[in-house]
Amino acid sequence: MFSPELVLSYPPSFCDLNIRNPKDHSYFGWRVDVPYDYGDKTVLQGGPLNHRYKLIQFHAHWGKNCSCGSEHVINNKHYSAELHFVHWNCEKFSSAREAAINKDGLAVVAVLLDAVDGENCAKLESLETICNMMTKIKYKGSPVRSIEKPLNILELLPENRSYYTYLGSLTTPPLWETVTWIVFENPVKCRQEQINAFRQLLYYPRNEIEGLEDKYEANVEENFRPVQPLNGRNVIYVKN
Repeated sequence: MFSPELVLSYPPSFCDLNIRNPKDHSYFGWRVDVPYDYGDKTVLQGGPLNHRYKLIQFHAHWGKNCSCGSEHVINNKHYSAELHFVHWNCEKFSSAREAAINKDGLAVVAVLLDAVDGENCAKLESLETICNMMTKIKYKGSPVRSIEKPLNILELLPENRSYYTYLGSLTTPPLWETVTWIVFENPVKCRQEQINAFRQLLYYPRNEIEGLEDKYEANVEENFRPVQPLNGRNVIYVKN
């Protein structure tokens, strides 16, 4: 249906990336920031996109258990978590901030994570590296931490690149309607303990909650937006 076909190209290794538990209250969870010099080496174009986009950050959404957590549902199936790779239109706009508030500004690639028993799944090393950082960014607004090991983001993408696409919004405030969504049909399998690690993060800064974690529901156990009505949007399926 689309010509040319979707192109998604990342370097085989990302070094010296930073991870944070953002202090703002529009998102609760972890986020990996991709500097502009690394983003310059990434390409997302073709398919439903009329311009070239660069990767700026990626993050995850998850639920209180591994039977829920994804923000997209395929054939009525909820997945354990969902990774969002956020790209900005570098041909029309001068910065990701400018792109975020304008039509055609953002393209988000969504990858569904299907958590299974560890014995039935090879360990995703890049995801494991991220999980090992959770204790270092446990508190909301913790200092930004450098990820010591290189990340192979391609490992976090499915081999089959069939996808669904539609025009929509960010899933966190301010919910700008500036996103072209590309949701891969096939999930990536990961270990349950890897998703469990995400739930170590807290909603509160250290000075507000330290020593009181057991008295409050402080852990980020659900940070996904429920599935929304289509409201007339067209969802297009593109087979690889």
